[in-house]
Amino acid sequence: VSQSRYGQQPVGLVNQIAELQKQVDAFAVQPVHTPQVPQFIYGSFYSTANQPDGSTTTAYPLLYDTTQFSKNVVLEDRTAVFTASIATTTMTVTSITSGPIYPGMTITGTGVTAGTRIVSQLTGTDGSTGTYQVSVSQTVASTTITGTCKSIVRCEVAGVYNVQFSVQMVNTDSSVHDIDVWMRKNGTDVADSNSQFSVPARHGSVDGHLIGALNLFIDLAADEYIELMWSTTDATTTIQYIGAQTGPVRPATPSVILTVSLVSMPTLQGVSA
Repeated sequence: VSQSRYGQQPVGLVNQIAELQKQVDAFAVQPVHTPQVPQFIYGSFYSTANQPDGSTTTAYPLLYDTTQFSKNVVLEDRTAVFTASIATTTMTVTSITSGPIYPGMTITGTGVTAGTRIVSQLTGTDGSTGTYQVSVSQTVASTTITGTCKSIVRCEVAGVYNVQFSVQMVNTDSSVHDIDVWMRKNGTDVADSNSQFSVPARHGSVDGHLIGALNLFIDLAADEYIELMWSTTDATTTIQYIGAQTGPVRPATPSVILTVSLVSMPTLQGVSA
């Protein structure tokens, strides 16, 4: 007999106890828990300056200078680098390092007057070599020039987004004129995205004003971007920033306000415990 009541345990029982212990140990080793937190996706941007324009036959990007909120939706510069010279208000671009060149860009380079911007393209392929009208008369020998405009809104997470805008339009003429606003995705016009706003004429000594407001849905892959574009039918009708006012006191009026948010519920993102 290989056991006693008070001595060595039976071999079979020992094996059973060992197996049971293995099972207990296995249950004791729990997988590491990774808590989940909401990953919110939104952005809010606006401008405290008049929107640059200058040509009734040119499309301009809406520009922003202030980020109010930003979570996975970010504001970026559109940038072009090129070689050019300037004679009075005509800039001749002979080569492109990176681009494309956009009307509304502010340009910098050796000898370029501060605050100079591109008004319109006069000749050549869109955004490439050719001649451009600039906003300040000057003489600049051929040099490397950089153009920038803060117009790109990039969405870092794929999904369907709600894009809402509010644009402060002004008309200083005695006749009604129109402003169009539409969307571009990755630099290409989005079909059926345009809206046309008729801005009231100046009445007495008061300029005509209109808020153009709308929302659009757009489907974006991760890191794709959008821009809002605009054009006017008359030089007297533009997009205006209005400073803080009194009588009564009221805050400033941005020339454009843009909000972008994911339509679906926030995704879940793992974080360390």
